[in-house]
Amino acid sequence: MIERFEKVTSSLQSISALIIAIVALLWFFEQGLDEPWANVDQKVKSVPMTKDWRYLRAEITFENYGATPIKLSNGNAYIEIIRPLVGKIKESISSSDFERQADNTGIVWQTYIGSQNYRSSSTKSYPEKLDLKLNNVLIMPKERQTLNIELIIHCNLEVIVFGSHFENRPSTLGWSTETLINFEDHGDCNDAI
Repeated sequence: MIERFEKVTSSLQSISALIIAIVALLWFFEQGLDEPWANVDQKVKSVPMTKDWRYLRAEITFENYGATPIKLSNGNAYIEIIRPLVGKIKESISSSDFERQADNTGIVWQTYIGSQNYRSSSTKSYPEKLDLKLNNVLIMPKERQTLNIELIIHCNLEVIVFGSHFENRPSTLGWSTETLINFEDHGDCNDAI
């Protein structure tokens, strides 16, 4: 009799644990559906305009595959100069004493945005980002939308990183992208008309 009672109790405990696990899984899954989910794809193209200037266009496509709308309220873009070496990075390259990012995962590169902000002297400061006026871009579930960013940059830039970051409101979620661009693959400015 006691053995039978122990078997029944053990079976009930197993069934209870299974039911609790299923309920918890469903709860976590349902909570995730309330957050926006997106695939973000960034393509960057450029063409030389003159011997000094290059046109750059970034196309950033958001595909909302979640169940709630995405409301892009804030955004920014930036360009980091990889080559030619400028600023602090040029000074520290020979000593291998690079300034590191706060989380120690990367090197702090010199930032550059657009022609109006270009400085030929490495002692001048550069803007950290280009703020984008998004006016609450709304992307409904199962829809996609492409945002375009256009810049004119100096042709002496050989290799850059183009990055962007977008925030969803009212939640705190955001999406970031970066593209490494070697302009040797984008046409020589000396060949421009």
